[in-house]
Amino acid sequence: MKIGILGASGYTGEELLRLLLERQDIDVIYITSRRYEGKTLTEINPRFINTRFESLKFESFSEEKILKCDLIFSCLPHGESKKILEKFLGKVFIIDLSQDYRKDERVLYGLTNIYDVYTKHFLKRTFKKDLIKKYKIIANPGCYPTSIIIPLYPLIKGNFIDKNTLIICDSKSGASGAGKKLKEDLLFCELNENFYCYKPTNHRHEEEIKYILNTKKLKFTPHILPIERGILSTIYFKSSYSLENIKSLLREFYKNDKNVKILNRYPQLKFVNLTNEIHIYLDYDKENDLFILLSAIDNLGKGASGQAIENLDILIKYSLI
Repeated sequence: MKIGILGASGYTGEELLRLLLERQDIDVIYITSRRYEGKTLTEINPRFINTRFESLKFESFSEEKILKCDLIFSCLPHGESKKILEKFLGKVFIIDLSQDYRKDERVLYGLTNIYDVYTKHFLKRTFKKDLIKKYKIIANPGCYPTSIIIPLYPLIKGNFIDKNTLIICDSKSGASGAGKKLKEDLLFCELNENFYCYKPTNHRHEEEIKYILNTKKLKFTPHILPIERGILSTIYFKSSYSLENIKSLLREFYKNDKNVKILNRYPQLKFVNLTNEIHIYLDYDKENDLFILLSAIDNLGKGASGQAIENLDILIKYSLI
């Protein structure tokens, strides 16, 4: 299968190349970068020396080369993907890692865990193959939304969370989630031994989470940790169901999904980094009648590039590509 990667020099593009290196069924034939156009991949990233990708060279945008690919991973910045990709809908398969198509009704939201691809469950979404056949595009979910939607989806769809309660989502991410673009707040001397909240209102991921969960009663607040990768989300909600009832629903909903693990201990980032897994833990504060739901993912793996490859595998599973 011939693959192209738009924006291949960013963190998600580099992670895709690292993961695809292990896939003998994949041949990466086209990578782009405005910053490094004309340079070889190994000039920028020496880890690919003596690998089958060492001859790749960063190129400029080419409609002709895109159409020669079986599938394109788009790692372009938010706001730029749609401008470029719109003309290719229905012509070449696309997995878009930006936010541009996540609320587009024509496009499948690519959080494979909440569809019936692993387990038939009455709360799961039907995987809309016809939609993919028509438009040939999947919107890869955001990293923060992935860490929040997966644990909350079965609870909200099963009416296990009180409808009048506000769901509070407090999330912390490694700095790679902000991308490679130079920003003062992400300089080593600013971030090292530091920890801070950013954009506590009107964050684009809050709207994405509300849209997919079909709820308005949710508040999301992101923070930056002085680490490279990983997301830990702490989610607070009220429910009339017992701790064991809710745990049982989570286990049943995800019972055949090898990458969703319901733990009996608090999740830690070191156990999910460089994986496609999400680790989930549920606890109950009796004094305050409050449930605490914890989740951990790798923001570059399950939260981005690893999940994009999961979406590629679903296309292959259903013989759509």
